Amino acid sequence: MDTIETMLFEDPFYLYLALGMGVVLLAGTWFRRRETKWLMWALLLVVAGAGLFALERAVVTDRERIRMALDDIARCVQTGDIDAASEYLDPKFTGWGVGALRMGRAATVLAIKGYRSAYGIAQVKYVGDRPVTLLDKDRAEGTVQTVVIYGTGDRTGRVLLAWKLEWVKRPEGWRIRRAERTDSLGLP
Repeated sequence: MDTIETMLFEDPFYLYLALGMGVVLLAGTWFRRRETKWLMWALLLVVAGAGLFALERAVVTDRERIRMALDDIARCVQTGDIDAASEYLDPKFTGWGVGALRMGRAATVLAIKGYRSAYGIAQVKYVGDRPVTLLDKDRAEGTVQTVVIYGTGDRTGRVLLAWKLEWVKRPEGWRIRRAERTDSLGLP
Protein backbone atom coordinates (compact mmCIF):
# COMPACT_ATOMS: atom_id res chain seq x y z
CA MET A 1 0.00 0.00 0.00
CA ASP A 2 2.84 2.35 0.86
CA THR A 3 4.40 1.89 -2.59
CA ILE A 4 1.10 2.55 -4.35
CA GLU A 5 0.57 5.72 -2.30
CA THR A 6 4.08 6.90 -3.12
CA MET A 7 3.67 6.12 -6.81
CA LEU A 8 0.29 7.86 -7.12
CA PHE A 9 0.62 10.88 -4.85
CA GLU A 10 4.30 11.62 -4.23
CA ASP A 11 6.39 10.48 -7.18
CA PRO A 12 4.33 9.42 -10.21
CA PHE A 13 7.22 9.87 -12.67
CA TYR A 14 7.12 6.27 -13.89
CA LEU A 15 3.36 6.40 -14.34
CA TYR A 16 3.71 9.57 -16.43
CA LEU A 17 6.47 7.88 -18.40
CA ALA A 18 4.32 4.81 -19.09
CA LEU A 19 1.34 6.95 -20.09
CA GLY A 20 3.55 9.08 -22.35
CA MET A 21 5.03 6.03 -24.05
CA GLY A 22 1.54 4.63 -24.53
CA VAL A 23 0.37 7.88 -26.12
CA VAL A 24 3.36 7.91 -28.48
CA LEU A 25 2.79 4.28 -29.50
CA LEU A 26 -0.94 4.76 -30.04
CA ALA A 27 -0.42 8.02 -31.94
CA GLY A 28 2.18 6.31 -34.11
CA THR A 29 -0.22 3.46 -34.82
CA TRP A 30 -2.96 5.97 -35.67
CA PHE A 31 -0.58 7.84 -37.99
CA ARG A 32 0.20 4.64 -39.93
CA ARG A 33 -3.32 3.19 -40.03
CA ARG A 34 -5.51 6.32 -39.82
CA GLU A 35 -8.14 4.49 -37.77
CA THR A 36 -9.98 6.68 -35.29
CA LYS A 37 -9.96 4.07 -32.53
CA TRP A 38 -6.17 4.43 -32.07
CA LEU A 39 -6.48 8.19 -31.71
CA MET A 40 -9.30 7.77 -29.19
CA TRP A 41 -7.15 5.38 -27.09
CA ALA A 42 -4.29 7.90 -27.18
CA LEU A 43 -6.65 10.68 -26.06
CA LEU A 44 -7.91 8.44 -23.27
CA LEU A 45 -4.33 8.05 -22.01
CA VAL A 46 -3.86 11.84 -22.15
CA VAL A 47 -7.02 12.28 -20.06
CA ALA A 48 -5.74 9.63 -17.62
CA GLY A 49 -2.47 11.59 -17.32
CA ALA A 50 -4.37 14.81 -16.60
CA GLY A 51 -6.43 12.98 -13.97
CA LEU A 52 -3.28 11.60 -12.38
CA PHE A 53 -1.78 15.11 -12.29
CA ALA A 54 -4.92 16.51 -10.61
CA LEU A 55 -4.95 13.64 -8.09
CA GLU A 56 -1.27 14.12 -7.28
CA ARG A 57 -1.84 17.83 -6.60
CA ALA A 58 -5.04 17.32 -4.60
CA VAL A 59 -3.76 14.72 -2.12
CA VAL A 60 -1.17 15.66 0.50
CA THR A 61 0.35 12.57 2.11
CA ASP A 62 1.73 12.29 5.62
CA ARG A 63 5.28 12.24 4.24
CA GLU A 64 4.62 15.49 2.40
CA ARG A 65 3.15 17.03 5.57
CA ILE A 66 6.29 16.10 7.50
CA ARG A 67 8.51 17.59 4.79
CA MET A 68 6.41 20.78 4.84
CA ALA A 69 6.86 20.91 8.63
CA LEU A 70 10.64 20.58 8.18
CA ASP A 71 10.60 23.43 5.65
CA ASP A 72 8.65 25.60 8.09
CA ILE A 73 11.03 24.75 10.95
CA ALA A 74 14.04 25.75 8.83
CA ARG A 75 12.35 29.01 7.81
CA CYS A 76 11.46 29.81 11.44
CA VAL A 77 14.98 29.11 12.71
CA GLN A 78 16.47 31.18 9.90
CA THR A 79 14.22 34.16 10.66
CA GLY A 80 14.70 33.82 14.41
CA ASP A 81 11.15 32.75 15.25
CA ILE A 82 12.20 29.88 17.52
CA ASP A 83 8.87 29.89 19.36
CA ALA A 84 7.03 29.14 16.10
CA ALA A 85 9.54 26.40 15.28
CA SER A 86 9.09 24.91 18.76
CA GLU A 87 5.39 24.35 17.98
CA TYR A 88 6.57 21.33 15.98
CA LEU A 89 8.01 19.76 19.14
CA ASP A 90 5.60 17.35 20.78
CA PRO A 91 4.49 18.25 24.33
CA LYS A 92 5.99 14.89 25.37
CA PHE A 93 9.23 15.62 23.49
CA THR A 94 11.99 13.44 24.97
CA GLY A 95 14.66 15.74 23.71
CA TRP A 96 18.05 15.39 22.21
CA GLY A 97 21.36 14.64 23.78
CA VAL A 98 22.91 11.53 25.26
CA GLY A 99 21.67 9.52 28.22
CA ALA A 100 21.11 11.64 31.33
CA LEU A 101 22.09 14.75 29.38
CA ARG A 102 19.01 14.40 27.17
CA MET A 103 17.14 17.72 27.09
CA GLY A 104 13.38 18.05 27.24
CA ARG A 105 11.23 20.45 25.24
CA ALA A 106 11.86 23.61 27.27
CA ALA A 107 15.61 23.04 27.52
CA THR A 108 15.81 22.30 23.79
CA VAL A 109 14.04 25.55 22.93
CA LEU A 110 16.41 27.49 25.20
CA ALA A 111 19.43 25.76 23.65
CA ILE A 112 18.28 26.59 20.11
CA LYS A 113 17.69 30.22 21.08
CA GLY A 114 21.15 30.30 22.66
CA TYR A 115 22.83 28.82 19.58
CA ARG A 116 20.97 31.22 17.32
CA SER A 117 21.97 34.31 19.28
CA ALA A 118 25.54 33.15 19.94
CA TYR A 119 26.35 32.10 16.38
CA GLY A 120 23.97 34.25 14.31
CA ILE A 121 22.37 31.62 12.11
CA ALA A 122 21.96 33.16 8.68
CA GLN A 123 20.65 30.24 6.65
CA VAL A 124 19.43 26.66 7.04
CA LYS A 125 19.47 24.47 3.92
CA TYR A 126 18.59 20.82 3.51
CA VAL A 127 20.95 18.36 1.87
CA GLY A 128 19.35 15.34 0.23
CA ASP A 129 15.72 14.31 -0.03
CA ARG A 130 14.76 14.01 3.66
CA PRO A 131 13.50 10.40 3.65
CA VAL A 132 10.56 9.62 5.93
CA THR A 133 9.39 6.14 6.90
CA LEU A 134 5.85 5.73 8.20
CA LEU A 135 5.95 3.17 11.01
CA ASP A 136 2.17 3.13 11.42
CA LYS A 137 -0.65 5.63 11.01
CA ASP A 138 0.50 7.77 13.97
CA ARG A 139 4.29 7.35 13.99
CA ALA A 140 7.06 8.05 11.54
CA GLU A 141 10.81 8.42 11.54
CA GLY A 142 13.23 10.01 9.19
CA THR A 143 16.61 11.55 8.78
CA VAL A 144 17.46 15.05 7.76
CA GLN A 145 20.78 16.63 6.91
CA THR A 146 21.12 20.38 7.13
CA VAL A 147 23.80 22.86 6.32
CA VAL A 148 23.66 25.73 8.78
CA ILE A 149 25.44 28.90 7.72
CA TYR A 150 26.28 31.12 10.65
CA GLY A 151 28.24 34.24 11.30
CA THR A 152 28.69 36.94 13.91
CA GLY A 153 31.76 39.09 14.14
CA ASP A 154 34.87 36.99 13.56
CA ARG A 155 32.99 33.69 13.76
CA THR A 156 31.63 32.65 10.37
CA GLY A 157 31.27 29.28 8.76
CA ARG A 158 29.12 26.32 7.92
CA VAL A 159 28.19 23.25 9.83
CA LEU A 160 26.63 20.03 8.58
CA LEU A 161 24.15 18.56 11.02
CA ALA A 162 22.45 15.21 10.52
CA TRP A 163 19.44 14.30 12.63
CA LYS A 164 17.31 11.22 13.14
CA LEU A 165 13.81 12.41 13.97
CA GLU A 166 10.94 10.46 15.46
CA TRP A 167 7.55 11.93 14.56
CA VAL A 168 4.15 11.43 16.15
CA LYS A 169 0.79 12.46 14.71
CA ARG A 170 -1.31 14.71 16.90
CA PRO A 171 -4.70 16.35 16.15
CA GLU A 172 -2.87 19.59 15.29
CA GLY A 173 -0.47 17.78 12.92
CA TRP A 174 2.85 15.93 12.91
CA ARG A 175 5.17 16.73 15.83
CA ILE A 176 8.76 15.73 16.65
CA ARG A 177 8.79 13.31 19.57
CA ARG A 178 12.54 12.69 19.68
CA ALA A 179 15.62 14.00 17.93
CA GLU A 180 19.09 12.48 17.87
CA ARG A 181 22.07 13.97 16.15
CA THR A 182 23.64 11.22 14.09
CA ASP A 183 26.55 13.02 12.48
CA SER A 184 28.08 16.43 12.45
CA LEU A 185 31.06 17.98 10.77
CA GLY A 186 32.62 21.33 11.56
CA LEU A 187 30.62 22.08 14.68
CA PRO A 188 31.30 25.54 16.07
